[in-house]
Amino acid sequence: MKEGELQPPIKGNLLNKESQEKLPELYSGEELGLDALAQVKFFTPDSNWTWYASEFDGKDLFFGLVIGFDIEIGYFSLSEMQAVRGPWGLPIERDLYFEPTILKELMEEHMQKRRELNIEQAKRYAAELAQWDQRIIEIVAVGSLADNKKLDLVCTFDPEPAGDATGFFWVTNLLARDEYEQLSQRIGLEHSVDLGFRIGEDIHLPGGEIVRESGEQTRLWPL
Repeated sequence: MKEGELQPPIKGNLLNKESQEKLPELYSGEELGLDALAQVKFFTPDSNWTWYASEFDGKDLFFGLVIGFDIEIGYFSLSEMQAVRGPWGLPIERDLYFEPTILKELMEEHMQKRRELNIEQAKRYAAELAQWDQRIIEIVAVGSLADNKKLDLVCTFDPEPAGDATGFFWVTNLLARDEYEQLSQRIGLEHSVDLGFRIGEDIHLPGGEIVRESGEQTRLWPL
């Protein structure tokens, strides 16, 4: 095979000749960054993993956007994808109807979808948490719900915690850790959960930090 010619598609036809020809050479679009076009989409039909390829080395290595546990830009292998099976034993497929889309747009779309899903799950979690602890009168989520692996909830209690606030935080979190995790698993919430609390105008975040304002907040309960 002459230099510069396309390699034949690897057995299994996950990447056919037509799709292979759409993909620029690996590293050829470095100056474009997230403005590069994703040309080919792969997905697992029995889970939520998705791969968008914007470049290909002609043999095995892609560059593009990976949607899995996280949303990230990186490299992925054709041969490894062809060997992977989802939880129901189904192989990865190529999306036959995918239209080339800018990586940045795809990333923003998936982050928004994940945020919306996480908010709905977190609202269910907060409602059950408030039912479990009748002292809670309000629950908000602190920070972004799109890609955080740990969900920080700030609860307002009535009556407010008295005495040593730090001691209250540690006792609340440590004694209820198993209950938090069991509730999280039952709801399907992908985050681990820590509780902070509000005393007056002070927000006591998980970890002990005390702030007045804490950036992005999403009201979860009551709605």
